[in-house]
Amino acid sequence: MSTDTLEITILHTNDMHSHLEAMSRLSAFARNLKQKLERQGRRVFFFDAGDATDRRERFCSITKGSAFPRILEAMGYDLQTLGNAISVTYGPQAASQMARRATLPMLAANFQEANGSLVAGFQATASFHLAKQVRMGVIGLTPDMPDISELFGLKITDFRAVTREYLEKLEHGGTGPVVVLSHLGLENDRMLAQALPDLELIIGGHSHSTLPGGERVNGVLVAQAGDNARFLGRVDLRVATKSGKVLEKSATLIEIPAYAPNDPAFEKAVLEAREEAARYLAKPIGELQAALDLNYQSECGIGDLAAEGLAVIVVSSYLPEVLGLADRVLVMREGLVAGELSAAGASETGAGASTTGSGGNRAGGRPPRSRPAPRRAAPPSLPLTGACS
Repeated sequence: MSTDTLEITILHTNDMHSHLEAMSRLSAFARNLKQKLERQGRRVFFFDAGDATDRRERFCSITKGSAFPRILEAMGYDLQTLGNAISVTYGPQAASQMARRATLPMLAANFQEANGSLVAGFQATASFHLAKQVRMGVIGLTPDMPDISELFGLKITDFRAVTREYLEKLEHGGTGPVVVLSHLGLENDRMLAQALPDLELIIGGHSHSTLPGGERVNGVLVAQAGDNARFLGRVDLRVATKSGKVLEKSATLIEIPAYAPNDPAFEKAVLEAREEAARYLAKPIGELQAALDLNYQSECGIGDLAAEGLAVIVVSSYLPEVLGLADRVLVMREGLVAGELSAAGASETGAGASTTGSGGNRAGGRPPRSRPAPRRAAPPSLPLTGACS
């Protein structure tokens, strides 16, 4: 292999969404492939473009994703960019906790607090030394969701402006290719490539796109590897040793064979994550001296508990139950608050309209009036909140 060039391979995944059986096979396959490529003299990296975890897996939902980084580390990843599975579902605090527990870098250059600082635990970029004068820079981008950012009090950013800012910093700090590890989705990745042709490569996620040979957009190679750990993406770069210029670049997808063996290191990490969740559930959060009864029409144990100053949250898809108990109703749709109803104006019609998106009210509004469900007698200040979905 010539000393005038560097042979670089980036293996990559995205949107695996806790499909653990498939992930175990992919982990073993990627580990063997990496070792083979390294024996050939290639420098090999392993990146994930977000949403490896998913609340569909119980230990992920119980720990709000914080038990998952150990699994990525066991799989051998060098870094990950932030997806939306944890940050949108549980908020930036949960995403921060997950990132702070990770030993591998977690990137999200556009995941910023209102004052412009990065959410704790995240990095904007990562840099890898390739040769004496050559480094590879990586910029991580999380989904561009202005409404979600506003909801959580985060800074609303433009992903192109953020990328331009960090591209200039990386170019000023050294010579070599700059890669974006993106969870923006394919359309936004194409927009980014059009805006910033100085980028060499965008490895994407979020749209679950299968790009067997990648796409060339304005000279930028855009790659993505489907979803659910069905494929392992591979990008090969040939880089000039002295100048850091990319001489050749290509993208391929490798379908993970169904007969591929499982990865013992992955299985061990999953077991540890499940044990952590079990310990969390085993912790007592309170102790009842007697069972609490529930009665929609009269005084009951749950009502008395709430009347003593403790808030009680009722989560149910059965609207008469929610409307019969709660003094305030938050209607959820697709994981977000779609409407808020007061006790006086709550109705099945209004809540149902907010749930389906066909009408009703938004936060602070009033639903159409109809006969309310029967309500039990309770003190006016009873702090019961219901959530229906």
